[in-house]
Amino acid sequence: MKNQKLLGNRQAAWQVRFFPFLLAPIVAFWMLSSFSAGAQNYVFTGASGVNLEWSNPNNWDANGYPGSVISAGQSASIQANCIMDINVINNGNITIETGMSLTIHFSITLTNNAMLLNNDSLHITNTGILTNGIAGVFDNQEVVELNGTLNNLGTFDNHDVLNVNMEGDFFNTDGTFNNHAVLTNIGTVNNKSGGSFNNLSGATLHHNAGQFLTEDATSLTSNAGTFNCAAFFDVFDSGAFSNSATFSNTASIDVNGQFTNAAGGTLTNSDSLHIGSAGSGCPQCSSFCTESGTRRCCRKPGRCSRH
Repeated sequence: MKNQKLLGNRQAAWQVRFFPFLLAPIVAFWMLSSFSAGAQNYVFTGASGVNLEWSNPNNWDANGYPGSVISAGQSASIQANCIMDINVINNGNITIETGMSLTIHFSITLTNNAMLLNNDSLHITNTGILTNGIAGVFDNQEVVELNGTLNNLGTFDNHDVLNVNMEGDFFNTDGTFNNHAVLTNIGTVNNKSGGSFNNLSGATLHHNAGQFLTEDATSLTSNAGTFNCAAFFDVFDSGAFSNSATFSNTASIDVNGQFTNAAGGTLTNSDSLHIGSAGSGCPQCSSFCTESGTRRCCRKPGRCSRH
């Protein structure tokens, strides 16, 4: 009896001593499995051969189908032409690979420091909506065709071509937009409350048709590159526009906020630049005259008038 009790005590001591070592591989395996699931990398291959729709599980590789949510720490690589036919929330990273395209018919929303990287072609149709949420990052390295709606509340950098087409609406609300290359607008660009819209040095902005609005207090549109204005341009009450490089106007500009042609800036006006009673900063420009007073109208030489 005494020997059996001693043996039992030794077994108990061995279990207490070595149990953590037996448990450790199980815990490590569970943690690795959980991490792998969290860091899942989904790959769109278009392998079904039937359609190119996001919602078809057969278009995704063996890592599986992400459904309508990309979770934080996960990523989706678009390695074939893809049609986004459902609403998708991206909390991780989506990358459009070189030579491929993503067409948005429904909506995609970037949240929680999520990222969308376009290395080739992104097409937002007239029913499509792309929302880059607060702390989201949208990085365009190639071509974006906007025929629907783009809402920017995060950071959007355009490094190549952004075309805002006739049915396109680009709203920069509390976000930061940096144009490093070429933006062409024939639709609507609206820099709304809290928005920072920057045409950077070396970049070109063609406002060919439609409207370009700088709206609400705290919204700032700045030009440090080349800005060609050939359609309606409006700086609303308390909005601000600043030019420090080359700005050419061949259309109508209406300013009820702040318009500044900074030192080193060249502003060429070939039509109408109107500073309303609520506006300020009638710039000193060559090729047209300026008037003082509560309302000032800057027009072609010989057509200046006081209001």
